[in-house]
Amino acid sequence: MNALIHYDQVSFAYADGTQALEKMSLSIERGQKVAFLGANGSGKTTAFLLMNGLLKPLEGRILYDGTLLSYREKALRELRKKIGIVFHDPDTQIFANSVFEEISFGPKNLDLDDATVRTRVEEALRVCDIADLRHKPPHFLSFGQKRLVTIASILAMQSDVIVLDEPTSGLDHLHARHLLTLLNTINAQGKTIIFSTHDADLALEFADVGYILKGGQIVRQGEITGLFQDYHALQEAHIAVPYVLDLYQTMVERALLPAQATPPRTLQQLKSVLVNDREMQ
Repeated sequence: MNALIHYDQVSFAYADGTQALEKMSLSIERGQKVAFLGANGSGKTTAFLLMNGLLKPLEGRILYDGTLLSYREKALRELRKKIGIVFHDPDTQIFANSVFEEISFGPKNLDLDDATVRTRVEEALRVCDIADLRHKPPHFLSFGQKRLVTIASILAMQSDVIVLDEPTSGLDHLHARHLLTLLNTINAQGKTIIFSTHDADLALEFADVGYILKGGQIVRQGEITGLFQDYHALQEAHIAVPYVLDLYQTMVERALLPAQATPPRTLQQLKSVLVNDREMQ
């Protein structure tokens, strides 16, 4: 199967000489939930900006759905219909006078008729549970509400790939859980979700596969549970072991719990394992 997004030995440096990525190679399949993990400055955001042509690699090549990226204006417009990015700070994306206008902007630029634009906006408002905010000025909303508005804007574009830079950063527990539920719903509809995070517990719970970055290079990649069991790679990239996995491993080592074929990824799963183990005794 051809990868939906493929990086082949991609390197990028900024004008001040900062080497952001160095010979990065990766393949992301359609429908995956993919986590990019690493300390600040490891290259996560740069990798995202390259993904939809906001930056152009100095070396290597990037393919989308088997086709080499073109940096001509028309080709980039088409690419950005397919890959939508939600930046870390929603204020860098929000500019309209109302939430409805903000979400309408993308579909209008697709030259859709007014009825189709309204249908898409209404659906995005419904899915993100922000219909009551439609007439509100977005700059006066809370951080979490702004984040949902930016996501709704991407949903209204009906992008195939949604890229999120630190999606739960700055959100309270309620908003963070709502956002994860929303992203799982979107993914179940066939959308590819790619996100960066410092939250190891979030990545373990939500992602299918992950990439650990350090100094612009991928130091480890693979299925998410296996990724977090490579303690050397985690330590090298200054990434914490997820709380649930750390607790589970400690209980197994102390013979308080038998090892599972698939380690638990959430606290609820760990509780279920404990309950089942006690019932079998």
